[in-house]
Amino acid sequence: MSRAVDAPLEFPTARIKLGVPLATNGVIYASETLLLKAFNNHARDNGYGVVWYCNNKNKTGRRITYMCDRGGKPRPERKNEDLHPTKRRKHAGSRKINCPFRIIAQEENNVWRAEIPEEHHNHRASDDAIAHPVHRTHMLDQHKAATDTVCSLLARRTAISTIRAKIREEFKIELTARDVYNMAQKRRNAELEGKTSIQWLADELQKRDFFHRVDTDEYNRVTRLFFAHPESIHFMRKNPDVLIIDATYKTNRFNMPLINICGATGDNKTPQFAIAFVSGEKEEDYSWVIKQLMALQKQENISSPRCFVTDRELALLKTLEKLFPLADHILCRWHVNMNVVAKVKKNFKTQEEFDKFYTAWQVLTDARSFEDYQENLAALKKLNATAFKYVEKTWLVWREKIVSLDQSLRFDH
Repeated sequence: MSRAVDAPLEFPTARIKLGVPLATNGVIYASETLLLKAFNNHARDNGYGVVWYCNNKNKTGRRITYMCDRGGKPRPERKNEDLHPTKRRKHAGSRKINCPFRIIAQEENNVWRAEIPEEHHNHRASDDAIAHPVHRTHMLDQHKAATDTVCSLLARRTAISTIRAKIREEFKIELTARDVYNMAQKRRNAELEGKTSIQWLADELQKRDFFHRVDTDEYNRVTRLFFAHPESIHFMRKNPDVLIIDATYKTNRFNMPLINICGATGDNKTPQFAIAFVSGEKEEDYSWVIKQLMALQKQENISSPRCFVTDRELALLKTLEKLFPLADHILCRWHVNMNVVAKVKKNFKTQEEFDKFYTAWQVLTDARSFEDYQENLAALKKLNATAFKYVEKTWLVWREKIVSLDQSLRFDH
């Protein structure tokens, strides 16, 4: 079913009646909800929608004004320019065209009456009720199972297109992507219960027995967050010797680097131990994360790691040297090799020449003795001077952390 849209507006000052107005003289409604339902049923059948406009009180009771859902001033295209780009709607249009249609609902002696001071519209009728959000919402309200299905699918992070297709197929209800987004936001607001997102997260971590720490700046904005799941702590207690630390980027709309702390088990698995979000990648950021890790190990009586595996993040290297001076530290061979491929491949004319150099590089890093290392180093240097210069200046300065020498051997400085 394709989404119907309002007919194009030809005359903004036009005065058009959309169907015969609903009779109001002598008609009484037991509640405001029944009154609104009656007018929206009439609106649905005649190609428009009715929404709340304003309310106040007078001597007899509440007085509520409703308008056509195309009433009010159009939304400016550049609304909220000061809003952060991640929170600003992109290419947002506006349905509103100052439609003059109005309904006034008046409460008196616990019943409701209505009058229509302006019964004209300045647009033509829509071809289908689904063109109006108020009618799509009303259809959902009448099918609790459909609403429950949407909420269930949202909880499982199902794709919006899949949710729309399922609701269309099972309940014959046509939803737009914005309808689903609004339901998701309503669900989140209900979960937050008036708290900020970070307050809610901290409370949830506490309820679920996570180890967690939060750091804030002078404006009480969260700058760092560290947490570990109870099951992850259990795995860390069993496998404390090796820790793998790596930072990933662009994982959230705040662009906060995520530091992932994993371990290594005897069956070659890498369970996740802890996660930290930080505002930057300076030494103080890594220092805060590693100190929280130490606090976790102390609280849970977990022995200190004997070896760290990281990429060549200098701030992290300095932090580990200060806080764990006795632990071994090696660079992740995969990260090293990927950097070598990215930087030196352009220096070779053929794939065969590059493959020969890359194979020689791997042989060099697999050296088990000083003699093998020196011999392989000389062989690598002969293959390509420019590529060799890169690996020598960038990676072989860290040869103690890369080359597979026997544990009893050390490079001379």
